[in-house]
Amino acid sequence: MNQRNRIIEHIRSGIEEGRYKPFSLVPPTRILAEQFGVSRDTVVRAYKILAEQNYIVSSATKGFYVTEKPPTTATGTTESFIPITADRLSVFGEQLRSDSRRYPISSDFADSNFGGPPSSLLPVKKWQETIRTNFKELRKTQYIPEFLGKSELRSAIAAFLYRTKQMTCGQNEVVVFSSTFSAVHLLCQLLLNPGDTIAVEDPGFGGIRNIAAAQSLKLCGIPLDEEGIVVEELSRLAQAPKMVYVTTSHQEPTGINYSARRRQQLLDWAKRNNAWIIEDDYDGYFHYTKTSEAPIRALDRFGTNVIYLSTFWRLLYPLTSIGFCVLPRGLLDLVGKSKIEVEGASETVLQAALAQLLSSGFIEKYMRRVTRVYSERRIACIQACAKHLPTVKLFHSVTGTNLTMIVDSFSESVILNAASQSGIPLNSLNAYYLNEQISHAYTLDFGSMSPAEMDFALFAFAKKLDDATCRP
Repeated sequence: MNQRNRIIEHIRSGIEEGRYKPFSLVPPTRILAEQFGVSRDTVVRAYKILAEQNYIVSSATKGFYVTEKPPTTATGTTESFIPITADRLSVFGEQLRSDSRRYPISSDFADSNFGGPPSSLLPVKKWQETIRTNFKELRKTQYIPEFLGKSELRSAIAAFLYRTKQMTCGQNEVVVFSSTFSAVHLLCQLLLNPGDTIAVEDPGFGGIRNIAAAQSLKLCGIPLDEEGIVVEELSRLAQAPKMVYVTTSHQEPTGINYSARRRQQLLDWAKRNNAWIIEDDYDGYFHYTKTSEAPIRALDRFGTNVIYLSTFWRLLYPLTSIGFCVLPRGLLDLVGKSKIEVEGASETVLQAALAQLLSSGFIEKYMRRVTRVYSERRIACIQACAKHLPTVKLFHSVTGTNLTMIVDSFSESVILNAASQSGIPLNSLNAYYLNEQISHAYTLDFGSMSPAEMDFALFAFAKKLDDATCRP
Protein backbone atom coordinates (compact mmCIF):
# COMPACT_ATOMS: atom_id res chain seq x y z
CA MET A 1 0.00 0.00 0.00
CA ASN A 2 1.47 3.37 -1.00
CA GLN A 3 1.66 6.28 1.44
CA ARG A 4 -1.32 8.12 -0.02
CA ASN A 5 -3.56 5.08 0.42
CA ARG A 6 -2.21 4.54 3.96
CA ILE A 7 -3.29 8.06 4.84
CA ILE A 8 -6.73 7.52 3.27
CA GLU A 9 -7.21 4.29 5.23
CA HIS A 10 -5.99 5.92 8.46
CA ILE A 11 -8.52 8.77 8.26
CA ARG A 12 -11.35 6.63 6.89
CA SER A 13 -11.07 3.98 9.62
CA GLY A 14 -10.85 6.72 12.24
CA ILE A 15 -14.16 8.15 11.00
CA GLU A 16 -15.89 4.78 10.63
CA GLU A 17 -14.83 3.67 14.13
CA GLY A 18 -15.95 6.90 15.74
CA ARG A 19 -12.59 8.40 16.65
CA TYR A 20 -13.42 11.37 14.43
CA LYS A 21 -17.00 12.53 15.05
CA PRO A 22 -19.18 14.43 12.52
CA PHE A 23 -18.02 18.07 12.21
CA SER A 24 -14.77 17.36 14.11
CA LEU A 25 -11.48 18.47 12.55
CA VAL A 26 -9.10 15.93 11.08
CA PRO A 27 -5.32 16.53 11.45
CA PRO A 28 -3.91 19.46 9.44
CA THR A 29 -2.12 18.38 6.25
CA ARG A 30 1.26 19.65 7.48
CA ILE A 31 1.02 17.67 10.75
CA LEU A 32 -0.04 14.47 9.01
CA ALA A 33 2.74 14.87 6.44
CA GLU A 34 5.29 14.96 9.27
CA GLN A 35 3.76 11.91 10.96
CA PHE A 36 3.84 9.79 7.79
CA GLY A 37 7.11 11.21 6.50
CA VAL A 38 5.64 12.35 3.18
CA SER A 39 5.23 15.61 1.31
CA ARG A 40 2.28 17.86 2.11
CA ASP A 41 1.03 17.39 -1.46
CA THR A 42 0.60 13.65 -0.80
CA VAL A 43 -1.68 14.39 2.14
CA VAL A 44 -3.61 17.01 0.15
CA ARG A 45 -4.26 14.42 -2.61
CA ALA A 46 -5.40 11.86 0.00
CA TYR A 47 -7.75 14.41 1.54
CA LYS A 48 -9.14 15.27 -1.88
CA ILE A 49 -10.08 11.63 -2.44
CA LEU A 50 -11.68 11.42 1.03
CA ALA A 51 -13.67 14.57 0.21
CA GLU A 52 -14.87 13.02 -3.07
CA GLN A 53 -16.02 9.97 -1.04
CA ASN A 54 -17.96 12.32 1.30
CA TYR A 55 -15.89 11.52 4.39
CA ILE A 56 -14.54 15.07 4.86
CA VAL A 57 -15.08 18.58 3.58
CA SER A 58 -12.77 21.56 3.28
CA SER A 59 -13.28 24.97 4.86
CA ALA A 60 -11.20 28.07 4.12
CA THR A 61 -11.20 29.01 7.81
CA LYS A 62 -11.29 25.63 9.62
CA GLY A 63 -9.34 23.30 7.35
CA PHE A 64 -10.67 19.78 6.78
CA TYR A 65 -13.42 18.35 8.97
CA VAL A 66 -15.73 15.30 8.99
CA THR A 67 -19.03 15.57 7.12
CA GLU A 68 -22.36 15.47 8.93
CA LYS A 69 -23.16 11.96 7.66
CA PRO A 70 -20.01 10.19 6.46
CA PRO A 71 -20.60 6.83 4.72
CA THR A 72 -20.67 3.62 6.82
CA THR A 73 -19.96 5.51 10.06
CA ALA A 74 -19.38 3.28 13.07
CA THR A 75 -19.44 -0.01 11.12
CA GLY A 76 -15.76 -0.60 11.65
CA THR A 77 -16.06 -0.75 15.44
CA THR A 78 -18.22 -3.87 15.44
CA GLU A 79 -16.21 -5.60 12.72
CA SER A 80 -12.86 -5.04 14.45
CA PHE A 81 -14.05 -5.89 17.99
CA ILE A 82 -12.31 -8.95 19.49
CA PRO A 83 -13.81 -10.16 22.80
CA ILE A 84 -11.45 -10.64 25.73
CA THR A 85 -11.47 -14.29 26.82
CA ALA A 86 -11.95 -15.31 30.47
CA ASP A 87 -8.37 -16.59 30.82
CA ARG A 88 -7.09 -13.02 30.31
CA LEU A 89 -9.18 -11.60 33.18
CA SER A 90 -8.95 -11.90 36.95
CA VAL A 91 -11.67 -13.76 38.84
CA PHE A 92 -13.18 -10.40 39.80
CA GLY A 93 -12.97 -9.14 36.21
CA GLU A 94 -14.85 -12.15 34.92
CA GLN A 95 -17.45 -11.86 37.70
CA LEU A 96 -17.95 -8.19 36.83
CA ARG A 97 -18.40 -8.96 33.16
CA SER A 98 -20.93 -11.74 33.76
CA ASP A 99 -22.76 -10.09 36.67
CA SER A 100 -26.07 -8.74 35.40
CA ARG A 101 -27.01 -7.23 38.78
CA ARG A 102 -24.86 -4.26 39.62
CA TYR A 103 -26.40 -2.10 42.29
CA PRO A 104 -27.19 1.50 41.28
CA ILE A 105 -25.28 4.45 42.71
CA SER A 106 -26.12 8.14 42.47
CA SER A 107 -23.70 8.63 39.58
CA ASP A 108 -25.92 6.35 37.47
CA PHE A 109 -28.71 8.90 37.29
CA ALA A 110 -28.04 11.56 34.67
CA ASP A 111 -31.64 12.85 34.74
CA SER A 112 -31.07 14.21 38.26
CA ASN A 113 -27.60 15.65 37.51
CA PHE A 114 -25.93 12.67 39.20
CA GLY A 115 -27.05 13.94 42.59
CA GLY A 116 -25.51 17.39 42.20
CA PRO A 117 -27.38 20.72 42.19
CA PRO A 118 -28.92 22.09 38.99
CA SER A 119 -26.47 24.20 37.02
CA SER A 120 -28.59 27.29 37.65
CA LEU A 121 -27.81 27.06 41.38
CA LEU A 122 -24.07 26.46 41.11
CA PRO A 123 -21.75 29.30 42.24
CA VAL A 124 -19.82 29.17 38.98
CA LYS A 125 -18.63 32.79 39.00
CA LYS A 126 -17.35 32.61 42.59
CA TRP A 127 -15.66 29.28 41.88
CA GLN A 128 -13.91 30.69 38.81
CA GLU A 129 -12.69 33.72 40.76
CA THR A 130 -11.36 31.55 43.58
CA ILE A 131 -9.62 29.18 41.15
CA ARG A 132 -7.94 32.10 39.40
CA THR A 133 -6.76 33.54 42.72
CA ASN A 134 -5.24 30.25 43.76
CA PHE A 135 -3.52 29.77 40.40
CA LYS A 136 -1.77 33.08 40.99
CA GLU A 137 -0.82 32.09 44.53
CA LEU A 138 0.55 28.77 43.32
CA ARG A 139 3.21 30.56 41.27
CA LYS A 140 4.57 32.19 44.41
CA THR A 141 4.98 29.02 46.47
CA GLN A 142 6.93 25.81 46.20
CA TYR A 143 4.70 22.81 45.61
CA ILE A 144 4.89 20.14 48.32
CA PRO A 145 2.73 17.02 47.86
CA GLU A 146 0.28 16.48 50.72
CA PHE A 147 -1.07 12.96 50.41
CA LEU A 148 -3.69 13.35 53.16
CA GLY A 149 -5.02 16.49 51.49
CA LYS A 150 -3.91 20.10 51.71
CA SER A 151 -3.49 21.12 55.32
CA GLU A 152 -5.57 24.29 54.92
CA LEU A 153 -8.46 22.27 53.47
CA ARG A 154 -8.31 19.67 56.23
CA SER A 155 -8.32 22.45 58.82
CA ALA A 156 -11.20 24.24 57.07
CA ILE A 157 -13.25 21.02 56.93
CA ALA A 158 -12.74 20.40 60.66
CA ALA A 159 -13.95 23.93 61.46
CA PHE A 160 -16.86 23.57 59.02
CA LEU A 161 -17.99 20.34 60.72
CA TYR A 162 -17.86 22.00 64.12
CA ARG A 163 -20.06 24.87 62.90
CA THR A 164 -22.56 22.81 60.92
CA LYS A 165 -22.57 19.30 62.45
CA GLN A 166 -21.74 19.83 66.15
CA MET A 167 -18.72 17.60 65.49
CA THR A 168 -15.43 18.18 67.28
CA CYS A 169 -12.41 16.94 65.36
CA GLY A 170 -8.98 18.23 64.47
CA GLN A 171 -7.13 18.63 61.20
CA ASN A 172 -5.17 15.47 61.97
CA GLU A 173 -8.36 13.39 61.90
CA VAL A 174 -9.46 14.57 58.44
CA VAL A 175 -8.30 12.94 55.20
CA VAL A 176 -9.30 14.30 51.78
CA PHE A 177 -10.13 12.01 48.84
CA SER A 178 -11.12 12.61 45.24
CA SER A 179 -14.44 10.96 46.18
CA THR A 180 -15.89 9.07 49.13
CA PHE A 181 -16.24 6.01 46.90
CA SER A 182 -12.46 5.60 46.73
CA ALA A 183 -12.27 6.27 50.48
CA VAL A 184 -14.66 3.38 51.22
CA HIS A 185 -12.72 1.07 48.90
CA LEU A 186 -9.54 1.84 50.83
CA LEU A 187 -11.12 1.58 54.28
CA CYS A 188 -12.62 -1.82 53.51
CA GLN A 189 -9.24 -3.04 52.29
CA LEU A 190 -7.55 -1.86 55.49
CA LEU A 191 -10.15 -3.01 58.02
CA LEU A 192 -11.65 -6.17 56.53
CA ASN A 193 -10.33 -9.43 55.11
CA PRO A 194 -11.91 -11.36 52.22
CA GLY A 195 -14.74 -13.38 53.72
CA ASP A 196 -15.44 -10.91 56.54
CA THR A 197 -19.02 -9.70 56.96
CA ILE A 198 -20.20 -6.15 56.46
CA ALA A 199 -23.76 -5.23 57.47
CA VAL A 200 -25.62 -2.87 55.15
CA GLU A 201 -29.01 -1.19 55.10
CA ASP A 202 -31.63 -3.11 53.13
CA PRO A 203 -32.64 -1.36 50.94
CA GLY A 204 -29.41 0.59 50.76
CA PHE A 205 -26.73 2.39 48.78
CA GLY A 206 -25.56 0.23 45.88
CA GLY A 207 -21.97 1.46 45.90
CA ILE A 208 -21.04 -0.33 49.13
CA ARG A 209 -22.47 -3.56 47.75
CA ASN A 210 -20.40 -3.28 44.60
CA ILE A 211 -17.30 -2.66 46.74
CA ALA A 212 -18.11 -5.72 48.86
CA ALA A 213 -18.36 -7.83 45.72
CA ALA A 214 -15.04 -6.49 44.44
CA GLN A 215 -13.28 -7.35 47.72
CA SER A 216 -14.99 -10.72 48.34
CA LEU A 217 -16.77 -9.53 51.48
CA LYS A 218 -19.96 -11.11 52.78
CA LEU A 219 -23.02 -8.90 52.83
CA CYS A 220 -25.63 -8.98 55.56
CA GLY A 221 -28.72 -6.91 54.78
CA ILE A 222 -30.41 -5.35 57.83
CA PRO A 223 -33.97 -4.03 57.49
CA LEU A 224 -35.07 -0.49 58.28
CA ASP A 225 -37.92 1.03 60.23
CA GLU A 226 -39.01 4.66 60.54
CA GLU A 227 -36.00 5.45 62.79
CA GLY A 228 -33.26 3.83 60.72
CA ILE A 229 -31.47 0.50 60.67
CA VAL A 230 -33.00 -2.03 63.11
CA VAL A 231 -30.23 -2.53 65.66
CA GLU A 232 -32.05 -5.47 67.28
CA GLU A 233 -31.54 -7.39 64.04
CA LEU A 234 -27.79 -6.83 64.33
CA SER A 235 -27.88 -8.18 67.88
CA ARG A 236 -29.71 -11.34 66.75
CA LEU A 237 -26.94 -12.36 64.34
CA ALA A 238 -24.97 -15.44 65.39
CA GLN A 239 -21.72 -13.56 64.76
CA ALA A 240 -21.47 -9.78 64.84
CA PRO A 241 -20.26 -8.22 61.58
CA LYS A 242 -16.95 -6.35 61.72
CA MET A 243 -18.42 -3.28 60.01
CA VAL A 244 -21.78 -1.58 59.53
CA TYR A 245 -22.32 0.89 56.71
CA VAL A 246 -25.11 3.42 57.25
CA THR A 247 -26.44 6.62 55.64
CA THR A 248 -27.90 8.41 58.66
CA SER A 249 -28.88 11.93 57.58
CA HIS A 250 -30.78 10.93 54.46
CA GLN A 251 -30.93 7.19 54.11
CA GLU A 252 -30.17 5.98 50.61
CA PRO A 253 -32.67 5.44 49.04
CA THR A 254 -35.68 5.82 51.40
CA GLY A 255 -34.84 9.28 52.78
CA ILE A 256 -35.18 8.20 56.44
CA ASN A 257 -33.43 10.55 58.87
CA TYR A 258 -32.08 8.43 61.72
CA SER A 259 -33.50 9.36 65.12
CA ALA A 260 -31.17 10.42 67.93
CA ARG A 261 -32.19 7.30 69.83
CA ARG A 262 -31.33 4.99 66.93
CA ARG A 263 -27.95 6.67 66.40
CA GLN A 264 -27.04 6.10 70.04
CA GLN A 265 -28.27 2.50 69.91
CA LEU A 266 -26.08 1.77 66.91
CA LEU A 267 -23.04 3.34 68.57
CA ASP A 268 -23.62 1.33 71.75
CA TRP A 269 -23.88 -1.87 69.70
CA ALA A 270 -20.61 -1.09 67.88
CA LYS A 271 -18.78 -0.49 71.17
CA ARG A 272 -20.07 -3.74 72.68
CA ASN A 273 -18.97 -5.71 69.63
CA ASN A 274 -15.75 -3.79 68.84
CA ALA A 275 -17.15 -3.11 65.36
CA TRP A 276 -16.62 -0.26 62.91
CA ILE A 277 -19.39 2.07 61.79
CA ILE A 278 -18.93 3.83 58.46
CA GLU A 279 -21.33 6.78 58.60
CA ASP A 280 -21.82 8.12 55.09
CA ASP A 281 -23.30 11.61 55.36
CA TYR A 282 -23.48 11.97 51.59
CA ASP A 283 -26.63 14.11 51.55
CA GLY A 284 -26.76 15.84 54.92
CA TYR A 285 -26.48 19.44 53.79
CA PHE A 286 -30.15 20.22 53.25
CA HIS A 287 -32.58 20.20 56.20
CA TYR A 288 -36.17 21.43 56.16
CA THR A 289 -36.75 21.52 59.93
CA LYS A 290 -35.27 23.88 62.52
CA THR A 291 -33.10 21.22 64.15
CA SER A 292 -30.99 18.36 62.84
CA GLU A 293 -29.53 15.34 64.61
CA ALA A 294 -25.82 15.22 65.32
CA PRO A 295 -23.86 12.56 63.38
CA ILE A 296 -22.97 9.35 65.22
CA ARG A 297 -19.35 10.46 64.98
CA ALA A 298 -20.20 13.47 67.16
CA LEU A 299 -21.56 11.06 69.80
CA ASP A 300 -18.42 8.91 69.71
CA ARG A 301 -16.51 11.09 72.17
CA PHE A 302 -13.22 9.21 71.93
CA GLY A 303 -13.47 8.53 68.20
CA THR A 304 -12.85 4.79 68.45
CA ASN A 305 -15.64 3.17 66.44
CA VAL A 306 -17.01 5.63 63.88
CA ILE A 307 -15.55 6.72 60.55
CA TYR A 308 -17.47 9.70 59.19
CA LEU A 309 -17.66 10.26 55.42
CA SER A 310 -18.99 13.16 53.44
CA THR A 311 -18.61 14.76 50.04
CA PHE A 312 -19.01 18.18 48.42
CA TRP A 313 -20.56 16.46 45.41
CA ARG A 314 -24.11 17.26 46.49
CA LEU A 315 -23.20 20.91 46.89
CA LEU A 316 -20.80 21.60 44.05
CA TYR A 317 -20.77 18.90 41.36
CA PRO A 318 -19.56 19.20 38.61
CA LEU A 319 -17.29 21.97 39.95
CA THR A 320 -15.75 19.43 42.31
CA SER A 321 -16.47 15.95 43.68
CA ILE A 322 -13.98 16.15 46.57
CA GLY A 323 -14.86 13.95 49.53
CA PHE A 324 -13.33 13.41 52.95
CA CYS A 325 -13.42 11.18 55.99
CA VAL A 326 -12.94 11.82 59.70
CA LEU A 327 -10.90 8.98 61.17
CA PRO A 328 -10.02 7.68 64.60
CA ARG A 329 -6.50 9.06 65.14
CA GLY A 330 -5.05 5.56 65.35
CA LEU A 331 -5.92 5.02 61.67
CA LEU A 332 -4.39 8.20 60.29
CA ASP A 333 -0.87 6.93 59.58
CA LEU A 334 -2.16 3.69 58.09
CA VAL A 335 -4.62 5.46 55.80
CA GLY A 336 -1.91 7.94 54.82
CA LYS A 337 0.49 5.16 53.78
CA SER A 338 -2.13 3.29 51.79
CA LYS A 339 -3.68 6.40 50.23
CA ILE A 340 -0.39 7.09 48.44
CA GLU A 341 -0.93 3.85 46.55
CA VAL A 342 -4.53 4.73 45.62
CA GLU A 343 -4.65 8.43 44.78
CA GLY A 344 -1.20 9.93 45.14
CA ALA A 345 -0.80 13.67 45.63
CA SER A 346 -3.70 16.04 46.14
CA GLU A 347 -5.27 18.38 43.57
CA THR A 348 -3.54 21.51 44.79
CA VAL A 349 -5.56 24.32 43.18
CA LEU A 350 -8.99 22.73 43.61
CA GLN A 351 -8.35 21.90 47.26
CA ALA A 352 -6.94 25.37 47.97
CA ALA A 353 -9.97 26.98 46.32
CA LEU A 354 -12.40 24.86 48.34
CA ALA A 355 -10.50 25.65 51.54
CA GLN A 356 -10.82 29.35 50.83
CA LEU A 357 -14.58 29.11 50.22
CA LEU A 358 -15.05 27.14 53.44
CA SER A 359 -12.91 29.43 55.58
CA SER A 360 -14.59 32.59 54.29
CA GLY A 361 -18.06 31.29 55.19
CA PHE A 362 -19.16 31.37 51.54
CA ILE A 363 -20.10 27.68 51.45
CA GLU A 364 -22.51 28.08 54.37
CA LYS A 365 -24.17 31.09 52.75
CA TYR A 366 -24.45 29.11 49.53
CA MET A 367 -25.91 26.13 51.45
CA ARG A 368 -28.60 28.34 52.97
CA ARG A 369 -29.50 29.77 49.57
CA VAL A 370 -29.73 26.34 47.93
CA THR A 371 -31.70 24.97 50.90
CA ARG A 372 -34.28 27.76 50.47
CA VAL A 373 -34.66 26.87 46.78
CA TYR A 374 -34.93 23.15 47.54
CA SER A 375 -37.44 23.83 50.31
CA GLU A 376 -39.70 25.68 47.85
CA ARG A 377 -39.32 22.88 45.31
CA ARG A 378 -40.04 20.25 47.96
CA ILE A 379 -43.27 21.95 49.01
CA ALA A 380 -44.29 22.44 45.37
CA CYS A 381 -43.61 18.76 44.66
CA ILE A 382 -45.74 17.65 47.64
CA GLN A 383 -48.59 19.95 46.57
CA ALA A 384 -48.40 18.84 42.92
CA CYS A 385 -48.49 15.17 43.96
CA ALA A 386 -51.56 15.82 46.10
CA LYS A 387 -53.26 17.62 43.21
CA HIS A 388 -52.41 15.28 40.33
CA LEU A 389 -51.80 11.95 42.09
CA PRO A 390 -54.20 11.88 45.05
CA THR A 391 -54.06 8.08 45.42
CA VAL A 392 -50.26 7.99 45.62
CA LYS A 393 -48.72 7.74 49.10
CA LEU A 394 -45.82 10.18 49.59
CA PHE A 395 -43.25 10.07 52.41
CA HIS A 396 -42.12 13.58 53.35
CA SER A 397 -38.40 13.25 54.07
CA VAL A 398 -37.07 16.25 56.03
CA THR A 399 -33.60 16.11 54.45
CA GLY A 400 -32.05 15.65 51.03
CA THR A 401 -33.45 16.29 47.58
CA ASN A 402 -35.87 13.44 46.97
CA LEU A 403 -39.12 12.02 48.29
CA THR A 404 -40.35 8.43 48.34
CA MET A 405 -43.68 7.57 46.75
CA ILE A 406 -45.66 4.33 46.79
CA VAL A 407 -47.49 3.49 43.56
CA ASP A 408 -48.99 0.01 43.71
CA SER A 409 -51.63 0.20 40.99
CA PHE A 410 -49.27 -0.33 38.05
CA SER A 411 -46.31 -2.48 37.11
CA GLU A 412 -42.83 -1.03 37.48
CA SER A 413 -42.30 -0.94 33.72
CA VAL A 414 -45.50 1.08 33.18
CA ILE A 415 -44.60 3.57 35.93
CA LEU A 416 -40.99 4.09 34.84
CA ASN A 417 -42.01 4.40 31.19
CA ALA A 418 -44.65 7.02 32.07
CA ALA A 419 -42.09 8.90 34.20
CA SER A 420 -39.51 8.86 31.41
CA GLN A 421 -42.01 10.18 28.86
CA SER A 422 -43.08 12.91 31.31
CA GLY A 423 -39.53 13.99 32.17
CA ILE A 424 -39.78 13.00 35.84
CA PRO A 425 -36.57 11.79 37.57
CA LEU A 426 -38.12 8.68 39.14
CA ASN A 427 -36.16 5.59 40.25
CA SER A 428 -37.40 2.27 41.57
CA LEU A 429 -36.32 1.13 45.04
CA ASN A 430 -36.37 -2.50 43.94
CA ALA A 431 -32.81 -2.33 42.62
CA TYR A 432 -31.57 -1.20 46.05
CA TYR A 433 -32.64 -4.37 47.86
CA LEU A 434 -30.05 -7.02 48.55
CA ASN A 435 -32.50 -9.75 47.57
CA GLU A 436 -35.21 -9.68 44.94
CA GLN A 437 -38.19 -7.72 46.19
CA ILE A 438 -41.25 -5.92 44.84
CA SER A 439 -41.74 -2.80 46.96
CA HIS A 440 -43.86 -0.53 44.69
CA ALA A 441 -41.69 2.32 46.03
CA TYR A 442 -39.91 4.99 43.97
CA THR A 443 -37.70 7.98 44.68
CA LEU A 444 -38.73 11.28 43.12
CA ASP A 445 -35.99 13.89 42.81
CA PHE A 446 -37.55 17.32 43.36
CA GLY A 447 -34.31 19.30 43.47
CA SER A 448 -33.64 19.19 39.74
CA MET A 449 -36.90 20.86 38.64
CA SER A 450 -38.54 24.23 39.26
CA PRO A 451 -42.02 24.26 40.85
CA ALA A 452 -43.66 25.01 37.49
CA GLU A 453 -41.69 22.26 35.73
CA MET A 454 -42.55 19.75 38.45
CA ASP A 455 -46.26 20.62 38.36
CA PHE A 456 -46.40 20.21 34.59
CA ALA A 457 -44.37 16.97 34.65
CA LEU A 458 -46.52 15.39 37.38
CA PHE A 459 -49.66 16.39 35.49
CA ALA A 460 -48.28 14.67 32.38
CA PHE A 461 -47.22 11.65 34.48
CA ALA A 462 -50.73 11.31 35.95
CA LYS A 463 -52.24 11.50 32.47
CA LYS A 464 -49.90 8.78 31.19
CA LEU A 465 -50.98 6.54 34.05
CA ASP A 466 -54.66 7.30 33.33
CA ASP A 467 -54.09 6.36 29.69
CA ALA A 468 -52.49 3.09 30.80
CA THR A 469 -55.56 2.33 32.96
CA CYS A 470 -57.92 2.95 30.03
CA ARG A 471 -56.11 0.61 27.63
CA PRO A 472 -57.87 -2.69 27.04
